[in-house]
Amino acid sequence: MKNINRCLIFCRILLISVISFTPFGLQASESEVPEPFRGSDDMSEITINYDDLTYILRLSVLDLGKSNRKTAPTSSAKTGTLFKNSKNNQTAYEGNRFNFEGFVKPQQKEIIVTLRKSIESVPSEISMSKLTMNEQLAYWLNLYNITLIEQLLNHYPKTKIGDLLHDEDDGLLNKKYLNVAGVSLSLNDIHHKIIIPKFGYDQLVMYGLFQGTIGGPNIRREAYTGDRVFEQLDDNANLFINSNRGTFSGGKGTLMVSTFYETNKRLFPDFQAYLKQHLDYYIDDDYIHNLTNAKTLVANIKDYSIADLTGGSRDYGGSVADNQAALIGSVRGGGGPAGDAGVGSEAMNWEEISSTHMAQTRPFGRYHPDVAKMLQELKGKSKEKTGTVTIKEDKDDDN
Repeated sequence: MKNINRCLIFCRILLISVISFTPFGLQASESEVPEPFRGSDDMSEITINYDDLTYILRLSVLDLGKSNRKTAPTSSAKTGTLFKNSKNNQTAYEGNRFNFEGFVKPQQKEIIVTLRKSIESVPSEISMSKLTMNEQLAYWLNLYNITLIEQLLNHYPKTKIGDLLHDEDDGLLNKKYLNVAGVSLSLNDIHHKIIIPKFGYDQLVMYGLFQGTIGGPNIRREAYTGDRVFEQLDDNANLFINSNRGTFSGGKGTLMVSTFYETNKRLFPDFQAYLKQHLDYYIDDDYIHNLTNAKTLVANIKDYSIADLTGGSRDYGGSVADNQAALIGSVRGGGGPAGDAGVGSEAMNWEEISSTHMAQTRPFGRYHPDVAKMLQELKGKSKEKTGTVTIKEDKDDDN
């Protein structure tokens, strides 16, 4: 039965790029979406290039593979100190990790800042309405994720980041850092005022939003791309649901689920019924009985430890060293060898990042050469006529 379900999911991914698919009666609406980001062109052949972002992610992300649902041992204080690491034993060995420490120096962080600014500028170069829906979704997910990484670097090595993210006044998700096509946006604006209203015809969209935490969806070792975005989201959903950070049996007719589902409850109007049906598509055979027998889904799984290489752990000293290989030893089927530009490489030199890859941070480098040439010509004409480099498209072209 589960093989049949996986086949149905695969078919759904294929269909969604061709027709508007609305599972469980969900409807997407652009009425809440800021005007510059409305509309799409299903016949568009314009694609956005994210090779530079993928290059950085491949250097910086440790892929821990699929969870084996094992829990970490309880921390104990080292000899010579009364302090011990605080971690969620249920989820400590799960979720991909980003090498935040590799970007804390100013010249290293500038790589992330430049990359974010380049992606942020895309809608100023070409109207979003000229892109397919899938291309637009990949864009918003990539912008969201690189912006969150940039902001977390400002607070690293803070290890518990729940309050940092979610504070109503000063939380990183609520501050309007971005200016996209003249519209000031926060990460929550992208999440709740663009992605869910515009692309919420499929619950998979939530799995592309990296939260910077172990308890959230994976940061991938590749950028999202328009041609593969739902395939990538499908993979993230599978890895998240089949892990202790996504689902965990509470016994007595209860299945615990991530609080991230509650954050995205708009995708599950009848929370219990819609979510249970959604989970049933993905959950593995050896865990399906926990879902089937669950009378209630309780959203109480959370781990706000930063998803860095140490999982938010700190070295408090003492005479007995920790086993630094513990996390790496929990990897199952993920990551790459040190010689394959993986995070395990000790020879990473961020100042020697290939200029070929970083050239993609130029706005026009994100398009096919024919499209880039057209944009350059338009920009040149605009500059001659108005003395600025801002492109303004006719309203008729946006419809």
